[in-house]
Amino acid sequence: MVIDGYGPLLGIIAIGVILPTALVTLAWLLGPKFGTRLKYTTYECGMEPTSEAKSRYHIGYYLYALLFFVFEIEMIYIFPWAVAFHDLGLLALIEMFIFVAILVIALAYAWRKGGLQWT
Repeated sequence: MVIDGYGPLLGIIAIGVILPTALVTLAWLLGPKFGTRLKYTTYECGMEPTSEAKSRYHIGYYLYALLFFVFEIEMIYIFPWAVAFHDLGLLALIEMFIFVAILVIALAYAWRKGGLQWT
């Protein structure tokens, strides 16, 4: 049967889902149900809050966050490829060069359009 080797993995996943769910549920059921006004204020290192907790971020952070995620996802694809590179052969090397080239072109496009300028 195909699932025979997945028993330990499924057990770890089950423990990883059931244990935190049970602990959060127990804390919710057995914990105190009252809240004070102080409990719902923003915590700033023990000092009184100086401004509103929900402040707006500069829109320039948005593009940097998107570029960060794109290149982090790239690393998710490159790491397993690098581990198995020796067994994959020349075709996998060419495919990875194409993948990285597309990302470099996208970065160059964003740079040329001024997307990386902080204005």
